Amino acid sequence: MKKLSFILILCMLLCGCGKSPAPTVTTEDPDALQTEASGTQEAPTADMANSSAQLSPLPEENSVWAPYSEYENMLGIVLNEPVENPPRYTTVWMEGEFECGYIIPRFVGSYVNLYQLEWSEDFSTYTLADEPSYSTLVGDGCVIYSVLPRPEGFPTWYLEIISPDGKGDGWVLQYDGRDGTAPIEFFEYLP
Repeated sequence: MKKLSFILILCMLLCGCGKSPAPTVTTEDPDALQTEASGTQEAPTADMANSSAQLSPLPEENSVWAPYSEYENMLGIVLNEPVENPPRYTTVWMEGEFECGYIIPRFVGSYVNLYQLEWSEDFSTYTLADEPSYSTLVGDGCVIYSVLPRPEGFPTWYLEIISPDGKGDGWVLQYDGRDGTAPIEFFEYLP
């Protein structure tokens, strides 16, 4: 029994004093095994919390998302024109001929917001406007069609999607003179 106590103390010192791992019994003493089995319960760990969060149900998916279901960790996508088979849109934000795209949010109940950027006098920093210039609460079948301006020089807009469970992603719409605008852009969803 003294050897077992010494081994347990040594293990706790080597594993770190801040953690309290469940003691492991490596003896054939039936009394010790019975005490171990009935005496303690393991406290929840971060790994257990993460696995239970992954088991929580996802918000209801937009029916228009079905063709894009391969993108499992996304809040939505932007299909930039030209698009071979464009989806039917339900909402129009800004009309125009150039730099247009289809915003397809994944979850019903999400908000899609377009904020104007407010630049400092020396154009070194920007902030988002207090209120979005355009905002849509996503219903089933929602697809937003809009000009998504990406002027050369200083960007002017920030696009975001916020899911019903409060997770969000967005980015500044920027001109890419090297590669051009990507045909598809993604909003990440990290459950």
